[in-house]
Amino acid sequence: TKLEELDLSNNKLSRVPGGNLKEFLSLTSLKMNNNLIRSVDTMIPIGISTFRNLNTLDLSANNISGNIDIRRIDTGARSNKLSIDLSRNKIERVMLSDHLMTTKKVKFLLTKNPLVCDCYATEIKEEAETKNYHQEKLFNVDVDDFVCSDKKNLLETSYADLTCPFPSEILNEKCPQNCSCNLNRYNRTVSVNCAGQSLSQIPENLPLIPRESDEIILHMENNFLTNLTDSLLRLSKNNLSNFESITKLYLSGNRLEYIGNSFPSKLKYLGLDNNKIQSYQNKTLQYFHQKVEGSKLDLKLGNNPYDCNCNSLELNHFLKMFYSHVEDSKQVTLKCLDTEKELFILNEKDFCSSLSLITALIPAIFIFIILCILLILHISYKETIMIYVFSKSWGKIFFSEEQVDKNKPYDAFLSYSHHDEDFVEKTLLPGLESEDNPKELQYKCLIHTRDWNVGDMISDQIIESIEKSRRTIIVLSVGYIKSMWSKLEFQAAHAKAMKENTQRVIIILHGEIPDKDDLDEDVKKYLKTNTFIDTNDPWFWKKLRYALPKKSYKQKKSSKLHDGSKDTADYENAKQKNIHDISEDNPYQNKVQLPYYKQFSRELLLTSKSLKRDLGGTEYIC
Repeated sequence: TKLEELDLSNNKLSRVPGGNLKEFLSLTSLKMNNNLIRSVDTMIPIGISTFRNLNTLDLSANNISGNIDIRRIDTGARSNKLSIDLSRNKIERVMLSDHLMTTKKVKFLLTKNPLVCDCYATEIKEEAETKNYHQEKLFNVDVDDFVCSDKKNLLETSYADLTCPFPSEILNEKCPQNCSCNLNRYNRTVSVNCAGQSLSQIPENLPLIPRESDEIILHMENNFLTNLTDSLLRLSKNNLSNFESITKLYLSGNRLEYIGNSFPSKLKYLGLDNNKIQSYQNKTLQYFHQKVEGSKLDLKLGNNPYDCNCNSLELNHFLKMFYSHVEDSKQVTLKCLDTEKELFILNEKDFCSSLSLITALIPAIFIFIILCILLILHISYKETIMIYVFSKSWGKIFFSEEQVDKNKPYDAFLSYSHHDEDFVEKTLLPGLESEDNPKELQYKCLIHTRDWNVGDMISDQIIESIEKSRRTIIVLSVGYIKSMWSKLEFQAAHAKAMKENTQRVIIILHGEIPDKDDLDEDVKKYLKTNTFIDTNDPWFWKKLRYALPKKSYKQKKSSKLHDGSKDTADYENAKQKNIHDISEDNPYQNKVQLPYYKQFSRELLLTSKSLKRDLGGTEYIC
């Protein structure tokens, strides 16, 4: 006898009983509902492929959970149809083979299961949407059993949302590092999302899943790509088959400047918006033209800083011909000065003309004019500008005097007229040299009444005093202007400051401002730029001390007032290496004589004309 029907329902079976399959080969009905069976990994494949006479397999109301994977089961040997009841279990997915879906020799009852709304629900959705009620169906299922996003059932969910992420338990394919991958079985596409990952190249290991996908959708938005051609050539060289499978390429929000024309042959969509593209090469636009003409390519090109000149002419023609294939054609604009103009509505003359060329050159012309003005000011008012810069605290960053002044024994040389000697010797000098001042505010000063050698040439001593001092303080007054020697002291100090690009001259205004007609041209420059200190200013001492050189730590420690012997010796040693070389065999040394035009002209780089102006063209003997 042959066993044709077997009912094992309503027991507590946790697995399918029996070890000799020959006993079940003649079965037409097998009922094992309402048991505790957890797994049917072997039972269903055997029931489909081996029990060829079986018509009914009832496994409802058990504890079967997870996935029913019968993708590798062949139904070619079956002659009759098999109905498998898997209702009222905990099944999430049923994964079928292509052959099984084609022959439809098996029907699944899946009601009351927590079915997952992913790529393996595609076939169930397709059947549920079929309105041919006479067509044989694979699944008997309630679409409300599917757990879909936003509380939608399976019919309300789009095919684009039926995806399976990988790598996962059901899909063990690799995904590029820092990217996410999804399979859509309905469109047979793999979506690779690498957006916002700070990438400078397109990943090489783009995946395709055999028998499940034919195309790749690549998201590379908001990365650091700069040269698209280099990235695509590198990808095609290392993974040509997968490169040619790219159908959609999203590149918005990168740093692309150069595009080229090396694209995958199956490309259907290209997003280049929000990059730094200024123009396209003709070969790139020709590629776009060929692909779009056959309705095989859609583009997104907006929000790029396209040139407002003839470089955008071909792009303008392309937009007018194929604007329907450019999703954001209204966002394709030209940056013309401070305004943006929509390229689609522009005519050629609006941006590609001699006028537009001049408009584009306006910034360069403006910068050139500014540079010319600055050059003219520098040539015409060089000394005035330098005097002004010297007087400002920020001006010190342009000039270095530390190395030049390190061996100078005096902080300041006081240049004044004998009319002002009471102010200088009773007020100014004590205020600078007083031992009651903090050490950093004690200055060593040089004045001719105390520190000059009787009998030496005055001109030599003026030069030497300026050379030995870090600053020259000019006490400017009506009497100062009338003194020939005072003029020489100012000219020597001013010339040295101009030569060394260093602040050397400090002008103190004492009393009334002298008549401008009596002032030297260089003195006028100091007064014009307001770079002087008035003795009546309540901030006089603070301004004066600020203008004087700041002392280093060693200077504060070793410097003592009126003890100039060692410093003077150091200075004399250093002076031997200087270009100023005064002869010791001067036959007029004891007569303190002038003229000295050539001497001043040589040492201070002053012209004989300026000296004659200062000395009135007169030769003096003192």
